Amino acid sequence: MALLKNTPKGGIMDVIRCDETGFLIWKWHPDKSFEGETKKENAIRWGSSLRVKSGEAAVFVYHKDGEIVQEFILGPFDSILKTENLPLITSALGLAYNGNTPFQAEIYFINTAELLQIKIGVPYFDVADPRFPDRGVPVAVRGVMTFKITDIADFIKKYQLRTISIEDFRGTIKATTTKYVKTVVANAPDEYGIPVTQLEKKILEINEIIENHLKKRITSEFGVTIGSVDISDIDIDKTSANYKFLLKKTDVDAHLGVASKIRGFVKDTANEAVGVATGAAAQVAEVATDTAAAAVDVKEYKYAKHKKSQLGFVKGLFKGEGDLSAAERPESSSKSSKSASGFGSSIGARFKKKNDEETPPPVPTISYHVVVDGSSLGPFNYEELSKLVQKGKLTPKSLVWKKGMENWTEAQAVEDFNSLFITDDEDTVPPPIPKK
Repeated sequence: MALLKNTPKGGIMDVIRCDETGFLIWKWHPDKSFEGETKKENAIRWGSSLRVKSGEAAVFVYHKDGEIVQEFILGPFDSILKTENLPLITSALGLAYNGNTPFQAEIYFINTAELLQIKIGVPYFDVADPRFPDRGVPVAVRGVMTFKITDIADFIKKYQLRTISIEDFRGTIKATTTKYVKTVVANAPDEYGIPVTQLEKKILEINEIIENHLKKRITSEFGVTIGSVDISDIDIDKTSANYKFLLKKTDVDAHLGVASKIRGFVKDTANEAVGVATGAAAQVAEVATDTAAAAVDVKEYKYAKHKKSQLGFVKGLFKGEGDLSAAERPESSSKSSKSASGFGSSIGARFKKKNDEETPPPVPTISYHVVVDGSSLGPFNYEELSKLVQKGKLTPKSLVWKKGMENWTEAQAVEDFNSLFITDDEDTVPPPIPKK
């Protein structure tokens, strides 16, 4: 059953639509009716068609059981009004109308387009550097703000369903927009650390701050959702005396800052160079001292061991421990010359034999260069290398080189260094007990 039938019993049917442009809220009324003629301007005749374009919403406002009811139809919509379209209106109608009596309702069209634009234009106002609060520089701001109506019920509640054009709305929010834009830009030097002379270069950063401010406040106060805020220009009056003063002051401060940084860098570099040189000299002196001490220790050790060997042999010889043959022993004075000769030869031979047995073979002569703290030192012999190991300056990972090697090589990969890295623990660990 149709609410507004397509074949009415009388009268010309209306086409309910909005042909206005630049509106946010617009009230529809039938042809030949005027605003203020409540009955005629709110009379909807049966069989009328409703056309709602995309980006619009039609709002029906009527009375039901003593209360005001609102019903929305979102575009696009183009059809004869039927029960299926407006179920609430259907329940409000009585059978006594029999489809002939006009239905009393107000109809409003609301612009819900995705991109509604309002230009932002803030005339020149003073922005001061916090160091010089009395030297304000004239600054103007221009841009565009886009918005849309997303909560129709909230928007209607705020504006009480009256015809509002975009121009009217622009005037309504202009003061608020100007206030917040001026507040952000004026506080940029102090609150956000943006110098007055750098406002133009920091336009993207300022734009983001302004957008965040406006999105919260415009939605709360005016019932529209901000899509974007595009600050296209921040115009600084560069002819003003205060701007020139700040520019000169900024240049001087910048030069002083660079000079100070250069002086600091030179000082730090000099101190670092002195420290490196002192450290390197100390390391070289320490290595040289250790090397000399190692050389003295080796010589003293060899000499002491050699003397001990000789002394022991002579003592044993004159105690009868030499095991001389009968021919070598002096038995009579008549044979003294021969015996002396033989004894001397025997002593020489036995001394040489004993000396050969008790004197260790010469230490293999090796000569390696070693990388210590990033520097090549040496060459060092075996004893000197041993001292470096004890001091921790030569490790299995240290790079070594000697004449005949193609490249620097880790010490642990060179056979000559195997004995240097044997720890005391390894020497004192006994072999496994043999099984019976």
